[in-house]
Formats: sequence, C-alpha cells, structure tokens
Amino acid sequence: MGDSWEYNASSEMSFFRALPHTVAKAGYKVDFSQVFIVGHSSGGSMSLFLQNNMPDLFRAAAAVEAGVGRLEEWYNQSSGRPVMLVWNHNDLVLQAFGGESLFFTSLRQLRRHDPAGPTANPSYVTEVVLPGTQTSGVAYAERMAWPAAGRASSLEVVSWKSWNPMHSWASQRAVPGAFDAAVITWDFFRRKAQTA
Repeated sequence: MGDSWEYNASSEMSFFRALPHTVAKAGYKVDFSQVFIVGHSSGGSMSLFLQNNMPDLFRAAAAVEAGVGRLEEWYNQSSGRPVMLVWNHNDLVLQAFGGESLFFTSLRQLRRHDPAGPTANPSYVTEVVLPGTQTSGVAYAERMAWPAAGRASSLEVVSWKSWNPMHSWASQRAVPGAFDAAVITWDFFRRKAQTA
C-alpha cells in the first residue's frame, strides 16, 4: 500500500474484499452482514471511499479527522452506506487539504442523493456531552444528523474544535476534556447493526 491509499487499484479492492474472509479463516467468528470500516486521516478518507464503492461489503463507515478524496474514482450512482464523520475544525492537516471547503465538499458528496438537496440542513443538532474537566482543550462539540432520505444513506457528524491545533484521534489522552471518538463510532456501529 505504500505511503498512501491507491483507492480504486485492484490490489486495494481485492485486499479489502478478502479481509473479512481472511479474519474468518484465522478462526474468528465473522458475521458477513455486519462488517464495518473506520479510519483516521487518510485511512478515514479510504473508509469513506470504500463505503461508497463497496456497499455490498460494509454495513457502515466512520471517518475521524478525514474528508472525501479522489472523487473522480467514486462510483457516484452508489447510495453508499451510513457514515459517521468526526471533524476537528482546528486540525492543521485538514486545513492543508482544504479545511472548511473540504468539510462542506465531504457533506455534499455524502448527501448527493438527498431529495432535499446535498446542502439540506441536518434533522437535528445537539451538543456532545463532554467529560467534566477543569481545563478543557475543547472549544465546542456538536452532533448533527441527516436521516436516510431518497437514495441518500444516513449521515452523522461530530463537528468539534480543539483549542490547540491537532491531528489526533479525539480522546482524553490527546485533548483534555475531549469525547472519545472510539466510543462515539462504536455506538454508531452498534445502532446501525440493530437496523436491519
């Protein structure tokens, strides 16, 4: 795979297609109807790509500190799968790849099949409950959600901002007072597993 994903390369596609079977052959129990994908940074961009181009394999996807990439290789007729996007608005890496423009491009791409239009407002916005600390490194955190509509899969976004620039997986270890992105993505996958 080298330093970056090759997205639609046959070696990448065959690797991900074989991965659940490889895990099963290693002796682990695999429910092939409940395969999820999550990634951070470029791995998150790849998880967004894979939920769209391989919706038959993945039940849902999550991307932490990542946006859509290589849009010329996306199969745009695909409805994709439900997505959780965790986005820090004070992430220097995300800023280098477009910052707020990339954020809105990602939302539009993920909602492109929404009958209300890809720029439709979310159905709800709530504050993310943050662990109590005296000196929080988080300026704000909110959750936005768009339900499945038309051919558009559901989308949840945790939009947040750290006081200090960072490109880390959100957690108490990385940022005092932060939510844990692992807990949020696991809860998202658990809820998607229950909706058959």
